[in-house]
Amino acid sequence: MLLTEYNPKKHIRQEREEAREEGREEGRQEGIERTAVNMLQDGMSPEKVAQLTGLTIEQVKKRETELSP
Repeated sequence: MLLTEYNPKKHIRQEREEAREEGREEGRQEGIERTAVNMLQDGMSPEKVAQLTGLTIEQVKKRETELSP
């Protein structure tokens, strides 16, 4: 069995790319949730919001309850 040499620059590059992708995914999710909130505020039904955003009905209803004063 051969062991490859550890390349610190390559490792750092991989870690950065993974962190960037994680940040992108978090940003996408945040954008979807903001869009859902805007749709709810415009009077769209939770079912339609879930259908259009890909969120679960439970996620949408949670956002809806967070909007209520």
